Formats: sequence, structure tokens, C-alpha cells
Amino acid sequence: MAWKLGTSPAEFPEPAPLCQNFVQHRGVMRFDHCHAGELGGGFSVLQLRARGLDLKLQGELILHNCSAWLSGGAFYTTLPAEISLLRVGDVGGGSAGGASLGSQARLNLQDLRIENHVSRDFIVLATSWKLGLPVQCPVATNRCAFHGVHDVNTSVPLCPAGAGLEEVAEVQSTSQSAESIDEGSRRGSMGCYRCDPDYFQLQNLSRARCQRCPRHTDTCLPNELRMWEGYMLLGDKGYICPNPRVCPGGALPFNQPPMCAEGYVGQGCMTCASTHGISDASILSCVRCALSSFEQLKQGAVTVVKDGAIFAMAAFGAMASVAEGREAEVKISGILVNQLMAFSTVASTAMSAVLETSAAKALRKDIATSLQVSVHLVDFAQGESSGGFSTHCILSYLGLQRGMVAAHVLVSVVPVVLMLLLAWKEPTMAFVVGSNCFMPRFCADFCKYCVFFRVEVGGELLFPYLPAALSPMQGIWMASLGFGLCLVLVVSLWVTVASSKQKPMPATVAYLVRPYRPECAAMEVERLVRKTLLKSAAAALPAVSKPASQLACVSLVMSCSLASYALFMPYKISKANYSEVVLLLAGLLLAILTNWLVANDIRGDASIGAQLVLLAAIALLGTSISVLMMGLILYFWRLERAANQT
Repeated sequence: MAWKLGTSPAEFPEPAPLCQNFVQHRGVMRFDHCHAGELGGGFSVLQLRARGLDLKLQGELILHNCSAWLSGGAFYTTLPAEISLLRVGDVGGGSAGGASLGSQARLNLQDLRIENHVSRDFIVLATSWKLGLPVQCPVATNRCAFHGVHDVNTSVPLCPAGAGLEEVAEVQSTSQSAESIDEGSRRGSMGCYRCDPDYFQLQNLSRARCQRCPRHTDTCLPNELRMWEGYMLLGDKGYICPNPRVCPGGALPFNQPPMCAEGYVGQGCMTCASTHGISDASILSCVRCALSSFEQLKQGAVTVVKDGAIFAMAAFGAMASVAEGREAEVKISGILVNQLMAFSTVASTAMSAVLETSAAKALRKDIATSLQVSVHLVDFAQGESSGGFSTHCILSYLGLQRGMVAAHVLVSVVPVVLMLLLAWKEPTMAFVVGSNCFMPRFCADFCKYCVFFRVEVGGELLFPYLPAALSPMQGIWMASLGFGLCLVLVVSLWVTVASSKQKPMPATVAYLVRPYRPECAAMEVERLVRKTLLKSAAAALPAVSKPASQLACVSLVMSCSLASYALFMPYKISKANYSEVVLLLAGLLLAILTNWLVANDIRGDASIGAQLVLLAAIALLGTSISVLMMGLILYFWRLERAANQT
């Protein structure tokens, strides 16, 4: 039978205890499957007339599967009680809604452990109570509450996932003991309560409170949450991802899929992890840095070789013009080189945007690899690093601190060295060739500082790439000033050189103006400005976050260039005019197709088949024209070289 001590006056009618097992061994008392008609299903002490008596249990008390009709399903006492270790499991709080543990006096529990509790509630109700170690509330309960009438001296309970810590506003009990509790009980109570609908709490054994479900959730349960793609959760706050493709719609608590893709961390997954660096192609993308010394050396060598190759190609054509003089025949190969670099700028911008679409992500591995090769080829044609390279990684290889300013300086080292080498022989030619090859990228890098976004709806506008020492306004002004000075200085010098009236005309001037009719002598400046504006649009408006804005700028620039060439036909060679117009039309078509693909991808209402057709058309158009232009350049260069030798 259940252990019951004390008298049974009229106000406490004799219960009808039922007990299957009672075990007491070396200071351990265990009660299983016990039930009382009113109070204290497993263990009760009812001594109402006793004064100065205490109940002390120095050993271990175990109460499993016990219940009572009114209150104290596991334990009830009218005497001050002190228990060293109390283990309770699957106890009822009373069929009438009472407490699991009840006391009309002081209750001191040095260690309370709740085991295998699957009942609806677990409630401790006492006049005053003290708890030594924090209680781990069970998972299956709706509430795990601790109420004290006069004082509460306890560690804050540890709540499971799906429940949050709350201050209890009300004590409800229909037991006789509850009738003697006054309004003060409503001030000394706390507990873990199951989160309401639209609230969640995902930390296990924590003191966290339930939080309202963030926006943009696909699933939000008290102990489970999954975000939409393009959004993430950090702590208890939801964030917008500036690069939606790195936020796959993370699910918690198991983090499958994770909130951020590999290599991305922080609010909105906008920061590169220590193992990754900011991509040279897009400031909102991260690429893995090489681990082995060989891979690090290879990345650095590829960067140097690409800059050197495009500079050497342009310098060779320029030096040939110097050697041939002002009256030499116009070289079609030199015209084609400039046209290829201008077209590749557009193609690279379009294909970078394509790589971020769902259609590109859905490609088989071998096809995706082919697409990446096409992007590398187009990038090579314009002398730029593709998305697989990161100057920030190279900074870390060199033992330097990463940063936007440091990367801006480092990426300019090779161009400066190449220009100095050529300046040893032809200073003016070195400036013209170097600015033609590298100035668009250098100026566009100033626009990267001004990339901005919000990671919270209605939140603060963030400028994470500005130097930390500057305020946003100061940083924007400094970056704008750098971009403006860069563009104005180079353009003004080019216009000055192209407009030179010196007789005889210097060969460097002839290099700029010889392909054009006299009235269009400064037309090469238009191509330089076009390349700069296109690269600046790609830098300031990353395709992963603002594809429509970027492509709108690209379309506007291409339309203006197309109109100017169609109107003036500036080249002396008619075929060069036609090839320029065709390339501008192809670039404009690339921008339109890419805008179409990105718009469908954002809306998500197009079939994957239609998306793949658009993707294939863009990749084929950009790659085939670049390869064709490279072949034509090589063909005409060999013809011109053979003609010079004869």
C-alpha cells in the first residue's frame, strides 16, 4: 500500500490507497503504480495538528506511475519537508487538475529529477519552496510549473525544445490545499510552458522564452522550424539573405538543410567563413580557398598569367603600330581584340547572372562543369578572374589581413608592374594599353565598396564593405570620388591623346585613332567608357541580389553604344563597323535573354525545361561568339604577319 503517515480528521477523509510495489533499500524508498482517493498518491504526510515537526528524507525517494484524485499525485505533505533526492516519473497531477507535488508548508528539494514523464502537466505547489539544482523539465508536458505562496528560492528550470520559460500569472487547483492559498501565490511562480501556436523555442535544456515565428517560414512548430529559400534564422531572429542562393531554407533543430550554404556565416549568410574568400566575380559570393601550397601557387600563377596574356596581346598590337608608323595600314586584328574585350564584358556579366539561377543549379555535374568552362573562357577573353578566384584568398596565402582595400591594392599590383615594364620603352603607350586593359576593373572596384542591402524587413541599410573607420556617408563619398577621379582622369587623357594635332602624329596617337575616320577620332574613348560602366554595374548591383537592376543598366549602356555606332559608322573599314554592330546586338540580346531567365527564376512560374532552353541559348551565344572572335583574331594576325614578311 502507499506510505501514509498521520491522522485522518474529518477535513481529510481517509484515502483508499492502492500500491503494487513498495521497496526500501539502503536509504532508498520506491513507490510504483500507487493511487490515492484524494491527496498524495505515492507518498503523503497529513499531520494537521502537529507543531514543530519536520519531515527529513536523507536518502532517495522514487515515485513512479502514481496519481491522486485531488492533488499531490506523487507527493503531498502538510509538514515542512526536506528531501535529498526525489525522482518522479509519469505521475498524475490529480484527476481533478491538482499538483504533481504539493505541500502546505516549506518544501526543500535538494535535487528533483523528472523521469519519463508523459502526463499533460507537471506542477509543484507549496507554501514556500527551495530547490538546489536546476530542474530539467520533461519534453512531453504542456507545462512544468513551480508555484510558491510566500517565497521562492530556486534555480531557473531548464526547458526542453518546444517550451519556453514564463512567469506564471495564475495558479489553478481544485484541491483542498489550494483553497488555503491566497493571492500572493500568483507572484512567486515560474515554469516551462508549451509554446503557443505561431511561437517556437528550439533550444533544449535552456532558459529561453518562446519567440514568435519569424516571417517567411515554410514550417513553424513549437520545436521545429523551416525557413523559405532565401531566408535564414540566427538565434531567434529571421534574416533576409542578400544572396538567396546561399540560404537553402534551413531547418532546425537538426540543421538539415543548414541555414547557410558551406562557406557562408553570419546574419543573412552574408559573410565568408575563414575557409573561404569573397569571389572576384561577385562580392556576395564566396569561394573556397586552397589548402595546399601547390593549389595556392597555381591560383596566384593563373591570375598573373591571365593579366599578362591580355596585356601582352594588346601591347603587341600597339607596338606594331609604333613600328609601322602613322600611315601604315589599319590592322583588323587590333580592332577585333578591342571588340572582343568589350563583348566579353557583357557576356561575362550575363553568364555570371545565369550561374545563380535555379536552372543552373539543377544541371548535371558534367554539364555544370562545361558551363563553368564557358564562363572561364569568356572571362579570359576580357582578362578578368572568374568566379572561381578570390583575391581575398591570395591575401591570406601571403599572410596579409583580408579586406576590401587590401584586395583593391593587391589586384592592381600585376597591372602596375606590367605597365612599368612597357613604360621603360614607351611611357605613353604603356598608359594607353594598361588603362585599356585594366582601368575598367580598377574603377569598378570602387563600386564594390558601395554595395548595400537589408537583412531585416524594414531594418537598417547595411554597407558592410566600406572601411570600418568611415561612416556610411563618408565611405560612399570617398568611393564615389575615387571612381569619378579614375574615370575622368583616364578619359580626359585619352581624349587629349586622340585629339592631338601634333605633326607628324605620334605613333601612340595613331594607335588610338588610326582605325577611325578623322571626324570620329575619339571613338575609342566610347568603348573604354562602355566597358567601365558595364563592369561598374556588375560590381555595384550584384547579379545574385539585384539581377534586374544590373541587367537594366547593361541594356541601357548597350543600347546607347549600339545607337552611336549605327549612327556614325566610325571605322574606316566597313566590315569593322558591321562586326561592331553585330557584337552590340548580340550583347543586347544576351542582356534581354538573361533578364528573361532571371525574371522567370524569381517568379518561379516557368518550367525547368524552358529555363534550361534559355540557359543553353545564353551560354551558346556568349561562348561561341567569344571563340569565333579569338579565331578571327588569330587568323587575321597571321595574315598580317605574313604580309609584313613579304
